[in-house]
Amino acid sequence: GRSRQRWGHALLLLAVLLLGANLGLLTQIFYQHRDRPTSCFWSGDFAGC
Repeated sequence: GRSRQRWGHALLLLAVLLLGANLGLLTQIFYQHRDRPTSCFWSGDFAGC
């Protein structure tokens, strides 16, 4: 049980680090496409919008 819990913490930390690293980029993309349909943003199809 302890090893699984440790893996869970590691994955959570990794997710937080990835989110933090990409937060600036995501925010920039969001503001660039703010006037476009939000469905494009959530689908990830930035190039097609």
